[in-house]
Amino acid sequence: MTVLRVCHKHGVRFNEAYYVAKQLRLAGAIFGPHGVTGTEMVKITATPNGAAPSYQVIFSEYFESGPAL
Repeated sequence: MTVLRVCHKHGVRFNEAYYVAKQLRLAGAIFGPHGVTGTEMVKITATPNGAAPSYQVIFSEYFESGPAL
């Protein structure tokens, strides 16, 4: 399995509604025919030590193999 990750830095303006409505659909249309086995979007709101997280959102697409990506 190969994973493509896009990490959105904490503190940078991020429009979640637009991302979910537009970007995820676009990614699915582009990568879908190339063996995507799953998609995941994780929102990061805190860290164990209470510091600001490095990223606010991490988007992952899972592929069957490196060549599929």
